[in-house]
Amino acid sequence: MSDGLVLLIMAGGAGTRFWPWSTDSLPKQFLQFVGQRSLLQETYERSLGLCPLENILVLTHENYRGLVSEQLPDLSPEQILCEPSRRDTAAAVAYGALSVQKLYGNPVTVLLTSDHWIETVEQYQEAIREVAWGAANSQALYTLGIRPAYPATGYGYLQLGERLNSERPLPHRKLLQFREKPAREVAEGYIASGNYLWNSGMFAWQTDVILEQFYRHLPAHLTTLRPAVEGRTNLADAFNKLEKISIDFAILEKAPDVRCVVPDFKWSDLGGWLALQPFLEEAGEQNFGRGKVYSYEGQRNLVVCQDPEETVALLGVSDLVVVRVGKKTLVVPKSRTEEIKQLLAKMPAEELK
Repeated sequence: MSDGLVLLIMAGGAGTRFWPWSTDSLPKQFLQFVGQRSLLQETYERSLGLCPLENILVLTHENYRGLVSEQLPDLSPEQILCEPSRRDTAAAVAYGALSVQKLYGNPVTVLLTSDHWIETVEQYQEAIREVAWGAANSQALYTLGIRPAYPATGYGYLQLGERLNSERPLPHRKLLQFREKPAREVAEGYIASGNYLWNSGMFAWQTDVILEQFYRHLPAHLTTLRPAVEGRTNLADAFNKLEKISIDFAILEKAPDVRCVVPDFKWSDLGGWLALQPFLEEAGEQNFGRGKVYSYEGQRNLVVCQDPEETVALLGVSDLVVVRVGKKTLVVPKSRTEEIKQLLAKMPAEELK
């Protein structure tokens, strides 16, 4: 099956929730948040062996081509696909699918995120092989659904339907609905029902199947991008014409057959500073940090220093996130970390580089 499998690693995001460490010139997926390798390198390494090396592609922004080449030197230039501009995930998926069709025909493609943490390589590879099997043996669009550990408000949710393929080593479920990031009380209801999973953002499908869904639900993306992928029109001009819309809204919520596999691995999307707490050292009084962190009458703070030799001292403050990177400092209440994007929108562009 591996010869008919293509892995497409999505690595074009800006990672603004991790400012000031993640910047527009060096975003989250290229940084070493956990361990000695970048998140992109970790994704690549745990995927080796699933398919031939020449069947691994990275889809990134054109500004990051050099970073991808530097961090993944075994990839040829043809294996690095570059978006000229960010037009949301439907544009990225359409461009990726057309490129896969041009290069490989009609393989099963598994879309992988480049900036998530997954604990166990063996369980990860088992799950990827399972969604690839599901996609190869049906006309369905597949995703990986994560068993929720708590009522998260920062993830989308998948509403589960009937069980399928009961003979398979991992659970397969029909999906009834994609749910957007919920309010706390709604998330608690999802967890209590036992009928919802977190949306991991990882997908699998036959190339022809996902393109058929684009033709049905978002045909302008294909009619605009195909001539550019074939070299007959300018790719940047084509991207500028595309509607900004997510793959969830454009395709997955409308497709007639969407399914999921439920993996066993531990997972985090590392979606913001609070997600780093399990990877930081305890610093007393329920504070966690990277660096030399001292606190007096301050609790539940999260402190991250790019330089582990840097010192941060806290007196009488609680429930804060404090980040120190070079000459930049971020201080934000834990309850407002989802608003970092709004803060950055008020700042000069040079501060975001």
